[in-house]
Amino acid sequence: MADNTTYILPRDAPEEERLNFQHALLTKTFGGLYRAPLDPSHVRRVLDIGCGTGNWAIDYAKQNPNAQVIGFDVTGSPEWNTAPPNCTLIEANGEDDSAWVSFGDKFDYIHARLIVVSIRNWPSLFEKISNHLTSGGWCEIQDLQFPTHCLNGSTSAESKVVAWGHLMSSGMRKFGLDPNAINHFPQQMQHVGLVNAKTDEFKMMSGPWADTEHDRELGQMGNKNFHMGFRGFTTTVMKGAHGFSDEQVEDQVRGVLEEIDTLKFRTYVPLKVVYAQKS
Repeated sequence: MADNTTYILPRDAPEEERLNFQHALLTKTFGGLYRAPLDPSHVRRVLDIGCGTGNWAIDYAKQNPNAQVIGFDVTGSPEWNTAPPNCTLIEANGEDDSAWVSFGDKFDYIHARLIVVSIRNWPSLFEKISNHLTSGGWCEIQDLQFPTHCLNGSTSAESKVVAWGHLMSSGMRKFGLDPNAINHFPQQMQHVGLVNAKTDEFKMMSGPWADTEHDRELGQMGNKNFHMGFRGFTTTVMKGAHGFSDEQVEDQVRGVLEEIDTLKFRTYVPLKVVYAQKS
């Protein structure tokens, strides 16, 4: 039985490099740092949940020097030292009530990105978010949904990426994580008094197989992101949840990375942005 480790991905130098690259990929995918209809002139306090290397919080703070930005994560990063004066980055656990008390006044915007791999009690998190939002403030979560999808029709079942995605999905459940959590966000947000919920849908593509030049560029970046982090994505879940040996992990990593470079299968991980407003 897998133990409920807080975070199932590595936190080492290669992963920090990948997180920085992924930040560029997601910013390009979303057309900016956020999707919610913010009026930056009225956003004074911002909270970034699970800030990682701090790149999102740092970029938002640089673009909005009149805003006070607080970011937190369970593990610090050397890159936090590059934060501007209006950005504070701290070590904290978002599922810990005492951490939220330490944040002080309410926020006009609360942001989180790719935290499906660490949060186990989403209703509780949304309650904390709602309690710490100003009236009219926005909450936005940008995250993945597993398993992976494939646009190859009847041959999709032959894809090693699809097989990996199903193993990731079942493995996450063994770690107490919900791979489809983002599908429940609108209802969970509404339950705690957040209204005007909207979901924007995107794809984190495994390669440059799309029809448009813009999407092919995103696919090429997605391919690089897979190559940079796939072993890290895979090892903890496959060994901890499914009992894979080192050799089995290596076979899976090699097979998946070879497949995404062939462009034989049009595979992707669904990527969604859900945002809602405090009534």
